[in-house]
Amino acid sequence: MPEWNLVSWTAMLAAYAQSGHLHEARELFAAMEERDVRSLFAYTAILAGHAQDGDLDRAKGVFDEMPGRGIAAWTAMLVAYARRGHLSKARALLLAMPERDIISWSSMLAAVAHSGDSSGAARLFQWMQMEGVAAERASLLCVLVAVSDAGDLASGCRWFASMELDYGVAPGRIHYCCVVDLISRAGRLDEAEEVALGMPVEERGESPDWCLCLLGAAGSQNDARAGARVARAALEMDPGSSQSFVLLEKLCGLSV
Repeated sequence: MPEWNLVSWTAMLAAYAQSGHLHEARELFAAMEERDVRSLFAYTAILAGHAQDGDLDRAKGVFDEMPGRGIAAWTAMLVAYARRGHLSKARALLLAMPERDIISWSSMLAAVAHSGDSSGAARLFQWMQMEGVAAERASLLCVLVAVSDAGDLASGCRWFASMELDYGVAPGRIHYCCVVDLISRAGRLDEAEEVALGMPVEERGESPDWCLCLLGAAGSQNDARAGARVARAALEMDPGSSQSFVLLEKLCGLSV
């Protein structure tokens, strides 16, 4: 390139950072400082790269050095803390943010859900609602995953039902699979099957993978009849799918 400008420097830096080539990104970032061509986007790009890599010290160093911070930089730092398990620092950063969007809220929700704190995830979601942020599929999934991991059947079913009733958000396949898995693990196969078969056709798609959790529950409870129904439904959906044959193999292992 005959002449580099701010746009070309920043684009190259972002490409290095996003692809995990952080050594090259740091060298380019230093060269940009020498030429006085750094931009807010360049700071944010290398910060996000370090956050993605889990390098909390370098991420914090860039964050502290920034002459100004947009919401993307605040969120990247929040993600860096959350990924290393520093949830109290991530929460403090969320509180300190001049503004919060659905990405920052969802990032914090995902971190809390991953930690297994189902009540904390529910409280955070309610806080988000009080801030006027509209619920959407990703944030509701975080809460569902948290209560499912905790084995909280009542809360899981309540949150699933409230998606459309209270928030006007239609559950997607992943929400159905989450609650079906929760109900199945509670040993209530008939109810789990009823929920699974109630999934809209457009959400099921042509893959039978949503049947796997039902079949696993049938196997663990030695329920050959339920397993047969699930395997039949899967084969009807996609007779040539390798997953269908896996289902059949598992079904054959059930005792009658």
